[in-house]
Amino acid sequence: MVSKYLKYSVLALSVAALLSGCGGGGGNSSTVSNQVNGKAIDGYLADATIQFDNCEGKPTIKTDTTGSFSFNPNNLGTCTDYSMTVTGGTDLLLKTPFTGSLKVKDDGSFKNKTAVTISPLTTLKANFTGSNEDFQKVLTNLGFPANTDINNYDPISSKDPVSESKLAVVQQLIQNIENAGGSITKLVEEIKDSTTTLFTSATSSLNQTILNSI
Repeated sequence: MVSKYLKYSVLALSVAALLSGCGGGGGNSSTVSNQVNGKAIDGYLADATIQFDNCEGKPTIKTDTTGSFSFNPNNLGTCTDYSMTVTGGTDLLLKTPFTGSLKVKDDGSFKNKTAVTISPLTTLKANFTGSNEDFQKVLTNLGFPANTDINNYDPISSKDPVSESKLAVVQQLIQNIENAGGSITKLVEEIKDSTTTLFTSATSSLNQTILNSI
């Protein structure tokens, strides 16, 4: 059975319109030599602000006109980790201002990475308090492979329009809950515990079983 909380999230979407539009400091200041490159993805988010949440002074950088960004951890001062929040900018897929937020939680590996993506999936993970194994259930119930490397997942680059649309719907779920003052952590838990996948396996449409149960 789908919980009332998740039902509310799904009901709040204008699903058909959305999918048609988507077609296509006392911390660790470790010395790090690499530059990290990345993408902010709802569609790619141009001119968005990226804040380093756990660095002294919460420094920010900007994405460029393609949604790309780069930073050198050595230039960020004292940081306990390199978790980030993305706000503002323009969704290059929909050609509209981005009014939500994206997050990525540093699992301790970012200082050794050369690339990272920030997306609705990393936002869900940043708000999840369970194990990595349990988060694989979240991915499965969203219709993504359980072993998806969410910190390097870019369906736009891989030309996967079905997964692009799924990401867009997930972001709209997140934004609807945020706008209503709800808990993203609770939303992720409800997705994990759902007995029905949110999307059909073959398309990016919301599962009709869920829609029928609302």
